[in-house]
Amino acid sequence: MKYSSITLSAIIATLHPRQTSATFTINAADSSTGQIGASGSSCVNFSLYSVAYQSIPGHGVCMTQAMPPSNPDWDSDATEKSPVYDIIDTSLENDIDPTVIIDTITDPELDDGRFLFFFKEVNLRQYGCVDLQGRSAGYTGSSLDRLYAITQPFAPDNVQEDVQGTLGDIAYSAQGNI
Repeated sequence: MKYSSITLSAIIATLHPRQTSATFTINAADSSTGQIGASGSSCVNFSLYSVAYQSIPGHGVCMTQAMPPSNPDWDSDATEKSPVYDIIDTSLENDIDPTVIIDTITDPELDDGRFLFFFKEVNLRQYGCVDLQGRSAGYTGSSLDRLYAITQPFAPDNVQEDVQGTLGDIAYSAQGNI
């Protein structure tokens, strides 16, 4: 009996399951309709949207992923809520350019937490912001690749990236650790 290489690959993949550690978010704003929205998927076991999704109807939306800033609403070890959340809300309400929002919330002076003593937490985050004025911006922390090398040594092809753009009247930002 002959099997194609695709069939054999499917059988092997089924018999040898792997846990994935991919996380992604995408957000968009349609300036012609005034609609904003976002979606995502996470490999962590808490609600992505209790942590990551911040929107101000009529203005824009920002998503956080990778290692979100502290917030006692979802993290029982957190003693206080990071100012990042309020800055995002206030900035979106005031139609601040997403590039300025990203620059503000990724300032090491504002976000100076540490992870494993030697990683600045801001360098382990990803952000994406879009608004109804057709603007978008994103950020991928410079230490994410090193963190994945330590925590996922058998998955050397992980990629951490963010991409922004427009498609007609829709501004978008996509972030991923895949």
